Amino acid sequence: MTVLGSEEWLDGLVARLAAVAVDDAADVKVRHEVGDRHWTVVLRDGRATLDRNGIAPDVTFSTDATTASEIADGVLSPQDAFGTGRLRVGGDLKKLVEAAPVLGAALGRLERSGA
Repeated sequence: MTVLGSEEWLDGLVARLAAVAVDDAADVKVRHEVGDRHWTVVLRDGRATLDRNGIAPDVTFSTDATTASEIADGVLSPQDAFGTGRLRVGGDLKKLVEAAPVLGAALGRLERSGA
């Protein structure tokens, strides 16, 4: 089983991001912090890419590995994790809303919020 945030998992995310259509006007960087692992999805110039080097984000999601796995497996919704304090979100939330459709597509999930 691939561990969320592992190099193997991130390599798979790179492939999913490459296949996602991104509006040319999109310009947002969304950092994911899962325990001691972190990566940033960058939407810019009509492309979705992955940064592993610490580019300054517009939005940050922070959680522990258990919560991240439960969200990824569909056991826990991001909304419930946020509401119970297990998922923290910081930064420019307007940019997060703009990025939501692409992030959902890259992660292989349909948006539950319809945003």
